[in-house]
Formats: sequence, structure tokens, C-alpha cells
Amino acid sequence: MTHTRHTSVSQGAWEPLSQGGSDNEASRIATAQLAHALRACELLHRNPDLGRIFEGVVEGAVALGYRRVALNVRDAELGRLKPAAFAGLSPTEVRRLHEAGCALGEMEPLFEERCRIGDSFFIREGAGNWGEVLGDRFVLASAQQVPSDETWHPEDWLIIPLLGAGGELLGVLLLNDPLDGLRPHEDVVRLLKAYAHQAAIAIVHAALLERLQEELLDSALAENALRESEGRYRTIFEASSDAIIVLDENGRITVANPATSHMSGYSADEVVGSPIDLFLNVQPSKARTLPPEGGHGGGPLEGRSVGIRRDGTPFDVELQSARISLDQKRQTLLVVKDISRRVLAERRAERANSRIRRLHDAALRLAACGSEEEVCQLTVDVGENVLAHEFCALYVERDGRLLLGACSDDQAPSGSALPLSHGSCVASAFHARKPVVAHETEPSLPGSCRSAHVSAFAVPVGDVAALYIASHETRAFAEEDIRAIELLAGHVGEAIRRVRLQERLRSQAMLDPLTGVYNRRYFNEVIQQELLRSGRYEHSVAFLMIDINRFKEVNDLLGHQIGDLVLRDVAALLRQSVRDVDWVVRYGGDEFLIVLPETPSRLQSVHERLAETMADWSTRTALVDFPLTLAVGWAEWDPRKPRSLQQVLSEADRMMYVNKASRRDGNDQAA
Repeated sequence: MTHTRHTSVSQGAWEPLSQGGSDNEASRIATAQLAHALRACELLHRNPDLGRIFEGVVEGAVALGYRRVALNVRDAELGRLKPAAFAGLSPTEVRRLHEAGCALGEMEPLFEERCRIGDSFFIREGAGNWGEVLGDRFVLASAQQVPSDETWHPEDWLIIPLLGAGGELLGVLLLNDPLDGLRPHEDVVRLLKAYAHQAAIAIVHAALLERLQEELLDSALAENALRESEGRYRTIFEASSDAIIVLDENGRITVANPATSHMSGYSADEVVGSPIDLFLNVQPSKARTLPPEGGHGGGPLEGRSVGIRRDGTPFDVELQSARISLDQKRQTLLVVKDISRRVLAERRAERANSRIRRLHDAALRLAACGSEEEVCQLTVDVGENVLAHEFCALYVERDGRLLLGACSDDQAPSGSALPLSHGSCVASAFHARKPVVAHETEPSLPGSCRSAHVSAFAVPVGDVAALYIASHETRAFAEEDIRAIELLAGHVGEAIRRVRLQERLRSQAMLDPLTGVYNRRYFNEVIQQELLRSGRYEHSVAFLMIDINRFKEVNDLLGHQIGDLVLRDVAALLRQSVRDVDWVVRYGGDEFLIVLPETPSRLQSVHERLAETMADWSTRTALVDFPLTLAVGWAEWDPRKPRSLQQVLSEADRMMYVNKASRRDGNDQAA
């Protein structure tokens, strides 16, 4: 049967929408477009006639804002696209389309990735060589003039594929000349694609219904076919894994195949003569509302429902129904498919998708962590609260040991360590760089105050850590649990490596690489903050400028490598001689600066302690064979006697050189 319709741009229920300028108007238009799409889908599904559906598809596209629309459907036997319905095209254009047709392969060069919007394709003017691919068959250009690249060009085309349930191409919807004159945005294409999906479903259902009508409702052919193939249909009827049921006008079962008893748990005698709600969740009164003549009812005998077996267990079903003539009576053919496994798979897929979304959120939170401790605690929280595991612990590799960074048990001591040679699944996973599952009782792990776990597994976190998951239940973990933890471990490893790199960079920016004390750059960045704090509380700050006497002789006589070792030892002596709140800074060369907040009264004692410590080191060291001493000068910054930091440091520097000169003069006199 040929179904080709030409549709004019209709008004009323399909009235095209005008475009407004304000946000409220845009929102109203979007809402109205959605309402039109829903109404169009509803009308498509209600209409059993395939030709009318083709016409309705085009009318719906016009209502959604396109003046020129062409629907081409696939001829499965010829492997070509055939014109089915049109709107806004001239008679000449329609005739050209009917005469030419299009092979499926001819459209493929137009479907380039750069033209893709979701599952649809927007062929911009000049983006596809229409003339080379299709000649003049689909170049349906209008005389519209366009002012800018954002507007619709006459040779632009939006192509919406109509796909079947298996992804097969049923046809294409070609759209041109939008009412708003704009090229489509992704939201517009998404709405059109949803509409096209419903149109494809309606086409498939109508085609199936047409075939069913031709086979079952044509009296002479149906009766003759039934007589000739009764044995064959009986075999199909009895061998089908779906329940096939015939209902009378009152909704009672008159015929049922063996699968009905197998599915419901009721015997054939119990099924026949009973109302349909014997094992289906359908009210008898509603079951009497049978599908209309020759089509699907869309009521209680269509779509998904729930069955109840004789033992009371529920199961998910999918219902399809049609009116048939049997024994000279109009009855209803009902096919019941058990879709419990499909529904279970859908639920599992939804849980997996939900878990992936939550893991994505966790990855964003891990990327924002500022310290390794924060990463460890967040990892355990995600393992417990997002992935819903009973016990979670993260062990971080440090100095050849696995240190407990965090775990679910609040009483567990942080920092508990596992040697890398430990026989637990944690150490094994870390060494093997792959998940290790333990379904037998795991030896108690350091840091866990709970009883031994019955089942557990560990996954490596790159080369920096290992993640341990445990439960008191036997074989509590599935493959999907391990995969989810591996995804989490990947994000955790990246977070730990990032935090450690940031710490190294901060350390390099703050510390002198040779001596390990603060560098001058760090001193210059933070000293003003310290002076502001001291000024707020009216505390003074003392500065000790220190130089190593005879250090030039060390470099000249013993070499710079020995000089570097001397600088490193002296820096360590300075750190040992002051408080934790005091700063030791390598100021330049062999000069050091000590900053002592709130220490003016202790300057003399600090000076003496430094001299004693240096003298003791000089007698014990094997680096040099002559004594080394320190030249020290100091100055005080007092918020009540304001002077600049440069003045204070200059005073300390002068005093240091005075001390250095006096010591040199004393050595000359002694000589």
C-alpha cells in the first residue's frame, strides 16, 4: 500500500508559534512548543492508519515551527527512501521527489560528525555538497534572504533520523524554513528528536497493526489462512514463551497457551474462565474496556504492569493487545511478556549510573582537597557513605611502610603502619598493582578496632596507597563493587600525587635547597605580616645577622663542596639553638638571619648560646682543621619607636661587621 500525503500548513491545533523577544515570551514559546509536541505525539499514537500517521508527523513538525517539511520512509524491499508526506513544498518539488527517490547509501556522505547535533544532523549551507551527492532532488531552496550567519540559510537543512527499537533507519524527517528564521539550538533539536522518536514508535505500531489487520481481520483471507495453517499456528501458540490469552467481551479468559500456566503458576483449568485479574494487576471492570476496533487501546491492557503468581510473588510484565475475530465473535488477543529480567537489568543499570554520578561528584571534591589528610578522610567517607561499604581504610605508602591515613573506625589510631612484607591483602594489592579479594577471615589489621572481617578486598591506589574494603558478611562484594572502588582509587591516586607535588613546590618556594632553612624570598614575603601582627600586640621583634668567620678560607683551601657541608651544619646548629617560633633564614652566601619575635631581653643569652654551640661543633667536626666562629650583630624593631625594616637590618649588619672586625683584630694581636 502506498502512503504519500501532501499537507498544507494547517492552523488551529497545529498553529505555528510566533517568536517573542523577552525571556518570559521565550519561556512561553518553549512551553507551548513542548505542549504541541506532546499533543502531536498523543495524536500519532491514537491514530491506527499508517498514511494518516505520515501526515500527522509532518503536521507536528510544522506545528513545532518549520514551514517546509518532507518525510521520507524506508522501503525495506528496495532499500530506498520513498517520499511519504510533505508540507510547504511546491507541486514541482513534490513531483521531483516522487520521480527521483533516494538510495539509503546516498544520504551517508551528508551525515558527517561535524554536522551532528545529538543523533540528528544540521547540514549548513556549503557544509554538504548537495549537488554532488543528490543532484537537484533534495535542494528545496526558497527565495528567503538571510542577513547573518546566525539566521537560517535557504540551503540549510535539519535532518532528523527516525530509528526503530533496534536502531534501524525507518526514515528521515527533512526540515527547512523555520518560523523564527534561526539555525537550531541543541534544545530545539532535542525536542524534535524526542518527537521523531515517538513518531517512529507510532509508525512501527501502525505497520504492525496493518499487517495484523490484513492477517486477522480480513474475513475471507483470515478464515482461509486459519484453516490452511492451523497446525503451524497451534505449534507457535503452544511453543511461545510469552503468555497468549484470548479474552471475551467481559474480560474473561477463553483461551490460554501453556506458557500462561507456567508464568502464573495456575493450571490450565484454573486459568480458563477466570477474569484477567487472576494473575495480572488489572481490575475486572477496567479489563472490560477493550481496545477499539483494529487497534491498540492504550488502556489497562497496554504497556507495563505487574503480575502476581499463585504463590504471591510479583513479576513485571509487558502487555500488548488487539481485537480479533474468533469463532465468529469479536474478542481480544492479549500477549503477556515476562520482563522481570529486563526490569532487573534496567534497575541495575540505573544503580550503576547513579553510582558513577556520585563517584564523579566525589572526584570533584577530591580535586579540591588541599592536604593529604583531607584526601584520606574524604576517601573513607566516600567508601562508607557513597558506595555504602561497611568498613573502609586507606593506607598510604611512606618510607617503605603502609601508614593508615584514615579508616571508618573512629577509635583506630591514625598512622598505624603495615610493613610492605605484611601478609594482608592490602600489602598484596599494593605490590601486585591489582585488586586482591579475601573471602576468608582476614587477620586483624593495624588500625582496625573491629572484629576480624569475613570478606574483604583491597585495590592499589597507583604506587602511593592501597584502599581496603571489608564486611562481616560472607562474600559480600560483587564485581561491580570492585570496579567502583577501582574508579575511586584512580581519583584518589591523582589527588594524593597532586597534593604531594603542591607540597614539594611550596617547600621549594620557601626553603633554601642546600641548608633546609627559609630562603630570603620567603623572608621578604612574610616579614611584613609578622611586623603587622607584632605591632598590633605591641611586641618587639629582634633580628640577628650572622656571618661565618674565615669561611672564605674554607672555600679557598678545602673547596666549595666542603664549604657547602659547613653551611649545612651551621644552619642545623642555628635551628637547634632557637625556639620553634623563631625563623632561621639563609640571607646570602655564608650569612644567616635569625628573626626572634618577642625576644629583646634574650638577645645576649641567644648570642652566647650560639657562640658556645659553634665552638663545640668546631672542636668536633672533621670538615676543617682550624676553628670557625660566628660574627653576630643584632637590632630590635619596636612598634613604639617606629623605624623601617631596612633601617633595623642595616643596624644589625653594621654590628655584625663590627663584631667580625674586632674578632679579626683580636686574632692579629694574638698572632
